[in-house]
Amino acid sequence: MKESIIEADGVKYARERGWSVYKWASPGSQGIHDRLHFKNGVSFSIEYKTTGQPATPKQRTEAQRLKAAGIPCRCCDNVQDARDFIDVMTSAAADDDPFLEVAMLACDISSFDP
Repeated sequence: MKESIIEADGVKYARERGWSVYKWASPGSQGIHDRLHFKNGVSFSIEYKTTGQPATPKQRTEAQRLKAAGIPCRCCDNVQDARDFIDVMTSAAADDDPFLEVAMLACDISSFDP
């Protein structure tokens, strides 16, 4: 499936769950993930890829930077993976104290591995 279709579905799905979703662009900086999400003081990013396409080395480096900053991120190459991650983050953002769960989620960047 094309990246644009997966991304459009993910953005719509997240917005339906109350997330503010922004296209993340940083001119001159390669590896920046596609979308940032914000809700109730919680944030995360998703890098969307065409099905079967791996993250680039620069995108993996960016995932490591976000992990170090405590920001959960995932590389999603299909609609279901994106929806599942959005659901997990929606649950975390709904908690009275979401920060422990978010910190744990930030530790896993295995979806960026080839």
